[in-house]
Amino acid sequence: MKTPLLRHPMRFFTLLMAVALLGTSCSKDKDDKKDSGFPRTVTVEYKVSSNSGLNKADIMFTNETLGETDINDAAIPFNKKVEIKLTEPVGIGLTGASFVGGNLKLEIIVNGKSVAAQEFNSNSTTSGIVSHSFVR
Repeated sequence: MKTPLLRHPMRFFTLLMAVALLGTSCSKDKDDKKDSGFPRTVTVEYKVSSNSGLNKADIMFTNETLGETDINDAAIPFNKKVEIKLTEPVGIGLTGASFVGGNLKLEIIVNGKSVAAQEFNSNSTTSGIVSHSFVR
């Protein structure tokens, strides 16, 4: 049984992600220049998977209004696509947490291209966060 105290790490990670994204600057590849400028609409896909048999996790992601969607006990593998209208530089993120040990892979895909992916492993509580910034 989860208590509100166990959910605070996800909120803390989200806050850290937001602060880090505000101060992040990125260089652009030539391929990225065609996808730059504002306003524009992007298709964002969030994926959470596990190769250790985890079958559920708490997931939080940036939604189509640039707010947060929080899903408790989401089935893994998890896959969600949203369209986001960008009017200015902004950061998006994906957080996953399981209150048992194992492996979680988090990935953000923008317009069909993987822009952030990382695996997180733990023998107890497994959690992680990945993020991506849209810049000029």
